[in-house]
Amino acid sequence: MKTPYIIAAVLAVSSCLGLPSEDSPMGEAVFSVREETKAVPGVSETAISHWSVMLFDTGNPAACYWGSSDSGADITCVARKGRSYRAYAIANYPKDGPGTFDPSMVSTEEELRAFTSLLHGNSPSGLTMFGWETLTQLPTARTPIGLTRLCSKVCIQKITLDVTDPVYAGEEFILNALYLTNVYCAGTFWADHTTPSSDAALWYNAGGWHGSGSIDALDALIGDRGLSQSITNGGSYTVTHSFYAYPNAVATDSRSATWSPRCTRLVIEATFGGKRYYYPVTISDMKRNHNYIVSEAIIHGPGSRDPEEEIPGVIDVTLSITPNIWDSEYYISEAS
Repeated sequence: MKTPYIIAAVLAVSSCLGLPSEDSPMGEAVFSVREETKAVPGVSETAISHWSVMLFDTGNPAACYWGSSDSGADITCVARKGRSYRAYAIANYPKDGPGTFDPSMVSTEEELRAFTSLLHGNSPSGLTMFGWETLTQLPTARTPIGLTRLCSKVCIQKITLDVTDPVYAGEEFILNALYLTNVYCAGTFWADHTTPSSDAALWYNAGGWHGSGSIDALDALIGDRGLSQSITNGGSYTVTHSFYAYPNAVATDSRSATWSPRCTRLVIEATFGGKRYYYPVTISDMKRNHNYIVSEAIIHGPGSRDPEEEIPGVIDVTLSITPNIWDSEYYISEAS
């Protein structure tokens, strides 16, 4: 996977030096998207289905210009010539439902940066992205704007059964489900929440699958169930599963049966010897646009009967964290 970037340039905006008067003429700021990507099978998590650009005059913060596209098509903003702008790009934001974003309702940079984004507004083929940069000496400048996905990505690539205890070595092992628990569902465009809210309404799968109700849009992001995959002792399941959650950086983990904020976990749910067991993998200090990859989970015996509890020695996990790596690079360039 590759990091997404945007390169922005403004067309037909004067390059004169100095701060122009408020009656300086207007010009068109034209932005277009180019995508460079490697082939990705299945649903593309890199797609841009719709996007907006907002320009704020650095010399006059009250001056705001914006444009939107309902596809990946060009966006034209009408702005004053000769100005320096802070340009913001927002992609795949929800246009209805929870966390709806409407650029026409934003009047200040502070309001834009502080806008609360909800995980509910994402989909595997439409992950919310945000980025900004200062554009100066227009139209000659071509300034890269890095688009950052607001979510974290959690992958598991391989599950191996390696049981040496003769009591369990011959027992049937069936992988039932893979999913995230204790999923935090809120963030701002500008930054992750360093102290997640204790409001239970902002958490999903609290303490277990559907431990805090069910929402189909979130299920599509954080779990795969009904797998029914048999793994023989010494064998492996090698289908990659990817899930998406907003960063959860709680300072102190908890295993209490009474709900309180706690770390997000990747849970392997299986039937082993006719009984249901859980193998949770705790993921702490999550950050946006980071990929948390379990390259292999090796199971040695029966797990926990509770998805919040870990049994020492029953699972070995190889976990790597890769920042800012996804499948595509994006560019906004001068449309001329």
